[in-house]
Amino acid sequence: MKILIWDKDYKLEKVGGSTGYMYNIREYLKNNPNDHIKFYSDFFQSVSISGDIEKKNSFKNSFLSSTRLLRFISALRGYFIRRSLSEKEWNVIKDFDYVHVHNIFNFVSFFAEKPVDTKVILTMHYPELPIDEISSSFGYQRLFNRLPILKRFFVKKELEILNRADYLMFPVKEACEVYTNNSSDYKSFFDNNKDKIFYVPTAIYPSDKILSSGSFDIGKYSIDDGTLKICYIGRHNEVKGYDSLKQIAQETWKRYPNVYFIVGGQEGPLYGLSDKRWIELGWVNTFDVLNQIDVFVLPNKQTYFDLILLEVLRQGKTCLISNTGGNKWFSQFTERGIMMYDYSSPESVLPLIEKLISYKQKGQFPEIEEETRIFFKKHFTVEAYIAKYLSEVSKLS
Repeated sequence: MKILIWDKDYKLEKVGGSTGYMYNIREYLKNNPNDHIKFYSDFFQSVSISGDIEKKNSFKNSFLSSTRLLRFISALRGYFIRRSLSEKEWNVIKDFDYVHVHNIFNFVSFFAEKPVDTKVILTMHYPELPIDEISSSFGYQRLFNRLPILKRFFVKKELEILNRADYLMFPVKEACEVYTNNSSDYKSFFDNNKDKIFYVPTAIYPSDKILSSGSFDIGKYSIDDGTLKICYIGRHNEVKGYDSLKQIAQETWKRYPNVYFIVGGQEGPLYGLSDKRWIELGWVNTFDVLNQIDVFVLPNKQTYFDLILLEVLRQGKTCLISNTGGNKWFSQFTERGIMMYDYSSPESVLPLIEKLISYKQKGQFPEIEEETRIFFKKHFTVEAYIAKYLSEVSKLS
């Protein structure tokens, strides 16, 4: 069994989304070669779309960047653009049983029609419908919500693309809720295509690969050592649950007034609370902050399979997570370091806050951290991912 991971036009680096996802696999395979998995860039020079290709069209890109609308239209063209592969590229592809594409628009570009028998696996990394991701990125989501016929047109295009793939891979079944809960068309598609869908939980590197920048010191905020410190790092928007987080803080302070909320990430479109117990840090090194807090909260209104949660588990920090999307997958485990609450009821966190305060007072967090690190190593290292990945792909017909 041979799998080609399609990183054409990617500059793999340690970031989020599909780029970081493939980066983790590639870096692991550099030190742990595997005869079953290769990358496109093992055979061809992979040029980043944001690099040389754009330089060839500098005038065009300069013009497109001058207006938000034109950039938005350019992004929508991704649903229709077809790009040719060379005979040499097809000759490499045909030697593989599967080619795994990690971007819906790369699939459209290169594999809408393929002259070889190689099966194509497609994985989407969007935390919402692709058209919602694009429209919200450019500030046109309200327009699409007001024109449901237009939005449904692009949803139909997305499903046509998914239907052309031989197989679809997602991290866990629950992660698909970001699509099925927001589109009846997606729900019908997933219900009718269960035989072509499989699941492999995402992975990241162990903590010994991460270095502290030393750029953050919580000591400057003069927080008492015995105070429970709850942290959130992420976008300040509704989908990520930032508004819900503020409600959680307000409910918490009614009963436990000494709890602090340490918040990372750029403010906007939503903004924090005016209270000394609510500390906005702006852009920060996640690793530095995690080393200095007790609990991490993931208050998502909806979520795919959030990489920040894996980073937190890697550090052994106790996680307080909403019962939404991919978070639900964790309900099958009994680890003390993973606590789930009802997103629709911010006050439902109060019994959990009480338990966390007890852990703090009894000095139990260090032993819980060790348990959590063991849990991470069992399920979310790249080594565990590769084993699960190859096992699942081997089951495909």
